[in-house]
Amino acid sequence: MSINTTELTDLWRKVTIQWKKQLEKYCAKLGITYVDRLIIDEIYKNKSLTKKELAIILFAEPQSLTRSIKRINNAGLLISRNDKNDMRFVTYTLTPKGIEIANQIEERTNQLWGKVLKGIPDKNLAAFEKSLIHILSNFTE
Repeated sequence: MSINTTELTDLWRKVTIQWKKQLEKYCAKLGITYVDRLIIDEIYKNKSLTKKELAIILFAEPQSLTRSIKRINNAGLLISRNDKNDMRFVTYTLTPKGIEIANQIEERTNQLWGKVLKGIPDKNLAAFEKSLIHILSNFTE
């Protein structure tokens, strides 16, 4: 490998920490945590999900999502229903208030992407996106 992996690790860590810090500030204003935001975002994109499905999407253990799901539910952002095909599973959907929060988060995320990608040529952005997809697929192999 011809790249300095120590430097790459440092850059990756700095970028992800800054990204998380920016979104955590905004999430706090909305009364949710960063993990809550991830859950809300995925349910918003998929319309409804079980805890197991959420865990797969977020590369997490289902039990690690329990506290956030409970908090989101108690905040009136989430509806939980027993799955009609298998009563052992609970399906989660967003309430209208949850959808409103999801829209606000999406808008803020888009603003943040606009800020951090400013000045990067489209050709480089396309290569960046392609590289991220490739990296993610390497993790799942």
